[in-house]
Amino acid sequence: MAEQETSSPYILRNGNVSVDLTMVYEISGNDESYIALMAQIFLQNMPATLQRIGESVQKEDWEEVYKAAHFAKSSLSVIRVSPMLELVLTIEECARKRIALERIEGLTEQVNDSFVMAKDVLSEKFNGGL
Repeated sequence: MAEQETSSPYILRNGNVSVDLTMVYEISGNDESYIALMAQIFLQNMPATLQRIGESVQKEDWEEVYKAAHFAKSSLSVIRVSPMLELVLTIEECARKRIALERIEGLTEQVNDSFVMAKDVLSEKFNGGL
């Protein structure tokens, strides 16, 4: 069950995953409909990006792993999901250096698990309308 962290109304928690919506609230001027739209776009687009990372890892396509991780990082810089952002940064760096393909596979699984928890907390926040 997702729960809201008491220190900030913009940081939501689900287990060890936190979703920080502070930047979205700031850029939207607290416009809830805009924030809900941004969350919806994030939830619709991130699965394809994560799939792209996974498929590129399987093909050992370093350039595509890097590009997909970089794209994910951009989204995660606005809707900050921890530990997803940190994991994606590591994937991006490993792909840039062309090292640790087997490590990237494990990190990708962790990113996917974190996304599932983030999806739950965002869906709950926006009343299941996502």
